Amino acid sequence: MNRKQALDEYLKKHTIPEFITKKINVNSFLTENFAYSALRIGNSIGDMLDMSTEVIILDEIAKQYNLKLNTTEHAELHTNGITEDDLDKLIKAALLFENIKNNKKQYKQILKGITDFIRGEAQNIIQSTS
Repeated sequence: MNRKQALDEYLKKHTIPEFITKKINVNSFLTENFAYSALRIGNSIGDMLDMSTEVIILDEIAKQYNLKLNTTEHAELHTNGITEDDLDKLIKAALLFENIKNNKKQYKQILKGITDFIRGEAQNIIQSTS
């Protein structure tokens, strides 16, 4: 069974939100496995902290679900194979990421914690070198 057929069969058996299924890719040029396109790579200064935070979150989610995080061109979670279990892990990881990202209160708390940490470290470096 090819990847497209495997994904189609999986989606017939499972109820997955459309905002997730739109981001599942069977044509990744980086691997022969499934991929979840988690976020676009932006280029504005405002995007930089968000992207860094989201990549850190994705990396932790990838570890939890035994997936591979690839940031070559886009931030994508990749499966290790094309089995139903691989798709289960990818869908669960995608849902977790989207829930964290779209829970604005939780996400803002994460950003504030990272910002406070970076500011504290920067102040330490500035004070120690001045």
